[in-house]
Amino acid sequence: MGRGNGGIIGPTNDPKFCGPATFTFNSPGTFIAAPNTSAVNALLVAGGGGGAEGGGGAGGFLPVNPSPVTGGNSYPVVVGTGGAGACGTPDGLGSNGADSTFNGNTATGGGGGASRYVGPASPKNGRPGGSGGGGSNNGGPGNGGAGGSGTPQGNAGGTGFSNRSGGGGGGKGGAGNTAVQTQGGLGGPGSSWPGDCVTYAGGGRGGVPEGSLPACCRPPGGGGGNAPGNLNGVDGLGGGGSNNEGTGGDGIVKVIDPNGNFSFSGKFTLKDQFAYIKAGNWR
Repeated sequence: MGRGNGGIIGPTNDPKFCGPATFTFNSPGTFIAAPNTSAVNALLVAGGGGGAEGGGGAGGFLPVNPSPVTGGNSYPVVVGTGGAGACGTPDGLGSNGADSTFNGNTATGGGGGASRYVGPASPKNGRPGGSGGGGSNNGGPGNGGAGGSGTPQGNAGGTGFSNRSGGGGGGKGGAGNTAVQTQGGLGGPGSSWPGDCVTYAGGGRGGVPEGSLPACCRPPGGGGGNAPGNLNGVDGLGGGGSNNEGTGGDGIVKVIDPNGNFSFSGKFTLKDQFAYIKAGNWR
């Protein structure tokens, strides 16, 4: 039986749900759940920590499987930015990355690396964070600063070498490496999300103030800064920065809605059309 649906006379129809869809946020935004969705899977990666002599720690890596939602409701998404490098800071520490949030879940920003040569001339520990930043050197005999502590979303940073180099920032896949005399410690490796071939949340490499580092490969995945030089973590991967000026990479939020892939046929009320278009599900 026909009925009025905003000027069109005829049967109204529900959409056909053809399967899951992934919604990717590289900056703040809003996720709208499909009308009959009760839970989604999500990945939150926070911003990486800024580099110093010690590498920046990776942003926290937080899978949420599942995350309950109400169909048709809107959910704000915050994507954490990477922290600034230590150059020019009064305390000689890179800044922590910013948190990423979604639906009551928070991935913690990566810890900034430490530098003896910026601010007070003493060994410094890396900042704690989602993964901790790398420690500075000591300027003399004895161990350098310790790496910052991590969280269950990551790992600790590495320790600096006596008078030469900084420790690597921690990553989701492992702690940052301890520095040696001629090289800064490698950042800890990153990690991936099941079904996603991208590797996120790798730590930044530590630096050597008294000379350039030999060429080397990026640590095993995750967008951590690649010394030599003051290189940045990769945006969208939440990696830590490298050396005194390297900024951490921005984070990312991904949401998989099991009913997010729609197809439509027939006639719909204007109210329903508006809801589906607003949710980005009108095909």
